[in-house]
Amino acid sequence: RFSYGEEGGRKPLLLVFFSIFCDPCRGGLPIVQQIQDKYGDGGMDVAAVSLDGEVLKATVAGFARQEGYTFRVLIDEGDERKLFRVAESYRVTEMPTFYLADRGGRIVFSRTGRVAEDDLFKAVQTALKK
Repeated sequence: RFSYGEEGGRKPLLLVFFSIFCDPCRGGLPIVQQIQDKYGDGGMDVAAVSLDGEVLKATVAGFARQEGYTFRVLIDEGDERKLFRVAESYRVTEMPTFYLADRGGRIVFSRTGRVAEDDLFKAVQTALKK
């Protein structure tokens, strides 16, 4: 369980929605790990939300371990309408979806599909300065 801002002072948050079966997602997650490596200890929270469901929780955990990902990997849960709770609340319609929230919780960057490494790093650096 993870709640943004509950762990003390709010830090910028990079939130990525993905599936282990999505090639563009698998291509973007190493960039997310680079951000975790560079800023995770400093002033940034990094989390990835798997839309593969509870039934694949062990598979997703194994994938993250195999790839050496150290950012937080969460599993979205389905609701009674068979929609993913977190993804639905963020209006995720395709994968991967990247959101970057600043310290105030405002979304300052969002992208779907493949993301350019430079664009994501620039957005993170800007969010860290605010």
